[in-house]
Amino acid sequence: ETAVLMEPLAAALRAAEVVSLAPKDRVAVIGPRRLGMLVIAALASRRRTEGLDVSITALVRRESLGSTALAMGADEFALTNGPDVERLARSFDVVIDTTASPDGFLQACDFTRRELHLKSTHGQPCGGLVHTTAMVVDEVSLRPWTKESGALAAPAPEQSAGCFPGAPSIVVDSLAGVDHALRPSPDAERGLVQPLGTIYLRPTDEDAAIARLLARGVTLTTSRCGDFRATLARLTADPELCRVGATMVTHRFHQSELPAAFQKARERDCLKALVTPLAVPPHGGTYGSSRA
Repeated sequence: ETAVLMEPLAAALRAAEVVSLAPKDRVAVIGPRRLGMLVIAALASRRRTEGLDVSITALVRRESLGSTALAMGADEFALTNGPDVERLARSFDVVIDTTASPDGFLQACDFTRRELHLKSTHGQPCGGLVHTTAMVVDEVSLRPWTKESGALAAPAPEQSAGCFPGAPSIVVDSLAGVDHALRPSPDAERGLVQPLGTIYLRPTDEDAAIARLLARGVTLTTSRCGDFRATLARLTADPELCRVGATMVTHRFHQSELPAAFQKARERDCLKALVTPLAVPPHGGTYGSSRA
């Protein structure tokens, strides 16, 4: 069960290692389903491995998901659509957004007080930016500009980057400048800022969620995929992490039931559907075309 989760688990571990955690931090994962549940497990694994004194909260829309989050390693859960949602405002040091929804991102902005980590690649404008998906793909961070950070970055060129090699960090004056730094040309999947780089946003009076977020001094970080070898090493070192598949796989099917498996995977009560293939033919033989 855990083996079939290798790719999203690697991505979840990547998020857990990228966020900055300090003693007594309150960390929240908003919108946990398939990926978000694994992020919770990854955070719990990092906490065990490094002996971190942090708490993990799952921010969910249904209590049934909250129960699953507790099984994955969360300490508590809270409903983001309940009557007490206002008490969640700025109550977490770090929030990891796995909602794959612009509306979920806006909620995450309200809940965090130091760092918001974006894990979703939904391809939609979000919080005042067009290219949030490109930001995640390139694992670029967005930080408020200060006098201390100014020496680390160069101003972004006004023109598209026809031959600009990409800088490790760039300073911009607006959210449009952030978008330009991420994807200056519609014909090229490359930015003025390098992958793993940083964009610094100078103070702006723009009335958009991301501008307001940075005005509060919050950092927006991102991550995409993870390393399979590092994930295997973590699974070897952390037996409790090896058991996440038993919780995540909620439905099982034989290969002959593939249409039903796809149907179930679309339903809300399914976290992960596992399909068992036909047995491997003996002695390296092959099945006939009717069995392929």
